[in-house]
Amino acid sequence: MPKPDVELGQLECAIDEVAANIAHNSPQAEDLERVKTQLIARAIYAHDNPEELATWYGGGLTTGLSIDDVRGWSDGIRAVRAEQQNNCAHNSRTSGAIAH
Repeated sequence: MPKPDVELGQLECAIDEVAANIAHNSPQAEDLERVKTQLIARAIYAHDNPEELATWYGGGLTTGLSIDDVRGWSDGIRAVRAEQQNNCAHNSRTSGAIAH
């Protein structure tokens, strides 16, 4: 959700701009690895906080993931390669999922 003073349309435009930038300017390998490390660390630290862990499972289960999917999230992040990220950004842009 956007901040109270930000309209949903503004947020959507900002997301479109970021995705378009990624599609045109692939991040460096070290940037991708840094982000992956941060996401994995966040998932690991969630295990230390029952409320946050419940949020992870609740969010996953309510969006169609299984318990095994949520448990394997860190492994899935580790498996992401730069070319997959680039293909995803490009496909989202060319499929019309992102404004041109």
